[in-house]
Amino acid sequence: MYKKLSVPNVIRLDSIVNIYRQNIDDRQSNGRGESHSFWEFLYLESGHLRVLVDGNLYSISPGELILYPPHAFHCVAASSGTTACNVSFDTNSPALLNQTGQVLMLSHSAQEDFARILSMSNRVLSLKDTEADRATLLHDNATQADIQRLANHLELFLLELCNTETRSNNKNFRNEQFAAFHDYLKKNMDKNLTLENISDGCAVSVSKLQKLCRDYCGCGPVTYFISLKIGAAKQMMKDSSLNITQISDRLGFSSVHYFSRLFKEKTGMTPSEFAKSAYKN
Repeated sequence: MYKKLSVPNVIRLDSIVNIYRQNIDDRQSNGRGESHSFWEFLYLESGHLRVLVDGNLYSISPGELILYPPHAFHCVAASSGTTACNVSFDTNSPALLNQTGQVLMLSHSAQEDFARILSMSNRVLSLKDTEADRATLLHDNATQADIQRLANHLELFLLELCNTETRSNNKNFRNEQFAAFHDYLKKNMDKNLTLENISDGCAVSVSKLQKLCRDYCGCGPVTYFISLKIGAAKQMMKDSSLNITQISDRLGFSSVHYFSRLFKEKTGMTPSEFAKSAYKN
């Protein structure tokens, strides 16, 4: 008689969406942010990034990584000469949830592991990158074994991320004017503010406010305010017994229907769908 040891699927990839290196300066951001139905992480090789995820602003330095789950509303702002690697994938494994909303500092060995993954992906995948489409394509000479080998290496890398040291989000923004703008919005989360309202409340011209916000977090002032509200709504759905209508009222939306429509536009899910999803935990 032999006792068998079942092998758990702590991290199991269902699909790879894309793996590529990019110069962030070369990408024209529309300033409206984005969300998608798959997992994604950004690993910074050089330069500096600020990433806005569901109302939280993170500062990323070379050798660091940020991971966010499906349906996270995010924007990116980069310094000159910034090079980052983008990896997107599908998985139903919940183990990664503990590492979302944090900056992960990769060890030297983890950075070497990721470099091997990137090199392997260049031999297996090619990127169709147009204004209308960014998709991962299979090289003509790549085999099914090559795909599985790449996925296995990425799964091992993600397993190590589950134990990677993190640092908390630095909320002490260095730019005093941006900090004042952020604080003003936080104090007025229950209001439906226009760009002009925000400009008047912060005593900053519309044009200067737009440039400050775009340079600092990659989006406009109203989009930043929406991101704060989306993040607050998700937190309320996680931590309170408030229903969707009550959350909409507390966040100053004109109607629950508008709140639901905007939430789906920015996250790809309705509030009710998010409240029932695994990603709220």
